[in-house]
Amino acid sequence: MNVSSAGLFGIIVATALATYLLRAVPLLLLRKPLRNRFLVTLLEVMPYALLAAMIFPNAFYATDSAAAFPALPPWSGVAGVLVALLLSLATGNLPLVAAAATFAAWLACRMGV
Repeated sequence: MNVSSAGLFGIIVATALATYLLRAVPLLLLRKPLRNRFLVTLLEVMPYALLAAMIFPNAFYATDSAAAFPALPPWSGVAGVLVALLLSLATGNLPLVAAAATFAAWLACRMGV
């Protein structure tokens, strides 16, 4: 897609404006601290829930085996997710969990699973 410099500038300005408004409007509307415990808890937990909802389904289909054989279950993705879940519950060490889950998915791919 060929975008002119004026079009690119417009896209950058629109993105900056949208980002600024999403951050400034709550600051301007909420002058006092929130006292509703439910709303405070909801706003604290929501980013983690949304991140999990976006990442978790895609973790199963992140390997080549899922793309090459769409009719088969993505066993290499399942292996990576299972290792990540078990290791995160056992240790809570994020770098270790990421490395081990990546290695498990890679190993499952290489084994032909």
